[in-house]
This record gives sequence, C-alpha cells and structure tokens, in this order.
Amino acid sequence: MHDLHLTLIAPWKTIDVMSITKHIDVSVRDVHPFYLELRKLTYGPDEVHRRYLWIECTPSAELITLRLSLVKALRAADGIARNDDALITAIRADSSRRFLPHITIARLKGLGERMRSTADVNVPLSLRMRVSSVELFESLKQGSVKYAVLHSARFQGRRTTIM
Repeated sequence: MHDLHLTLIAPWKTIDVMSITKHIDVSVRDVHPFYLELRKLTYGPDEVHRRYLWIECTPSAELITLRLSLVKALRAADGIARNDDALITAIRADSSRRFLPHITIARLKGLGERMRSTADVNVPLSLRMRVSSVELFESLKQGSVKYAVLHSARFQGRRTTIM
C-alpha cells in the first residue's frame, strides 16, 4: 500500500532534479493543507477500458489550483527536456487528456478480459483524506509499479479563519 498516490502530472523525463525540486517548493509555498474527497471505487480509466481498479476523487478547487501551480513551476524549470513530446503532453494544463483525479488501487493487467468485462465495481464512497504535501516520485524501473520519493514539499500556508 505504500505505492498508492494521486498523480497530478503525468510522468516525464527530466535532466535536473534539483531545479525541479526548487520550483516545486516555490509553487507550494502558499498552499495550505486541504482534504481530498474520495467519491467512488470503480474501474478506470472508463467503463470500456477497465485496466485499473481505482478510487475517483472530486476535482476540488484546491486540487485544481495545486495542479496548475505545479504545471507552471515545471514549465519554468530549466532541467526539463523541453523538446520531449511526452513532457509537453504531461504538463499541459490545457491538455486534451481530462483531469480525473484518482488513486489507483490495483492494475488489472493479469486478470482475464472476461472477468473484467463481467464483474461490476461501482461503490459509492464518502471519505476524506488530508493532503499536506506533494511528492516528486521516480519510477524505479521503466514500466514498474515501484516508486521512490525524490522530494517531498510540505504545505506551509495557513488557512485564515474569519469569525
């Protein structure tokens, strides 16, 4: 379970991790902790392509703002191979890929197509999970599902309460 995560920006290759981490730190400097709303256990990425079992999350204003801030930070980072087509797709906020926040529970590659097409999973949830940092992960091996945390940026911002 230690590999569970919500991906805000799709994977890409980078040259200078230090530059990336500095930009990430700046981008989350004023972010305050917030709650991720876990809404439904289902197949993903859609009903036709059932490659994963995942928990869909509400794309809250805080989550979308955080993602856009990280996109801007990574666009500004010097260490990214700017001509990498995968990078352009990964960090484009206006990408044609719809942002559907989710936490992958299981990859279903090994299950038979028949089982995936007949078993229905659609379980409503009403759970919240506190988010207080973002992490930069490295895939330990191409195509692997194992990751190492290269950098963790904790949110420092404080929410102001008006009485």
